[in-house]
Amino acid sequence: MLIIPAIDILNGKCVRLRQGRYYRPTVYSSDPVAVAQKWAQQGAKFLHVVDLEGARTGEPKILDLLKRIVEVGLPVEVGGGMRLMANIDDALAAGAARVSIGTRAATDAAFARNAITTFRERLVIDIAAKDGLVMVQGWQHFTELQAIDLAKEMEQLGAERILFTDVARDGMLEGPNYASLEAMVAALEIPVIASGGITHVGDVRRTKRTGAEACIIGRALYTGTIKLPAALEAARE
Repeated sequence: MLIIPAIDILNGKCVRLRQGRYYRPTVYSSDPVAVAQKWAQQGAKFLHVVDLEGARTGEPKILDLLKRIVEVGLPVEVGGGMRLMANIDDALAAGAARVSIGTRAATDAAFARNAITTFRERLVIDIAAKDGLVMVQGWQHFTELQAIDLAKEMEQLGAERILFTDVARDGMLEGPNYASLEAMVAALEIPVIASGGITHVGDVRRTKRTGAEACIIGRALYTGTIKLPAALEAARE
């Protein structure tokens, strides 16, 4: 299983939110590029970068910063505000290996179909849910969509990978919602990236047993409840 450190960016700084709440961000670094270098030096093979302001407003804000992070030398998956085909093109041109789309995929099936057909393996469908319901616009609004139903629809459209986040567990250091993750993995034939709640090395081992292709780790790495080398070793076991 691949371990992917998260770098969430707000106002040019590396931050973490609790359950997607913007009003009380915890700032961990004023230099996201230095954070990327740190994870690279500790053995990361992939990075997950989120443009939090872009996710909230629908307009990507970190293109120049993304270019600098890519120069660290690791493949980068980026998301947040990617609601136009041009946004995806721009992120890939900046060097991103993959781009994740969430809000527009959940609200516009025609757009999702076009993006999936155009970008194939370089596109990730980002599904964030709370109590089973999909959330959009930086996790600020609920839809009436069931997360698994949306994932199945995206798979039928040809999506090659799903990123699944349980919003209630994100940033809370309370462990993942294994039931929802296991249900998502079981419902699909395509790979699932798990996100939200990874707190200890034991969570890495249990997440691996769900069959998830990868897991994204955020706050736990920044607070030190998980050391990246230990997480990487657990994922290899």
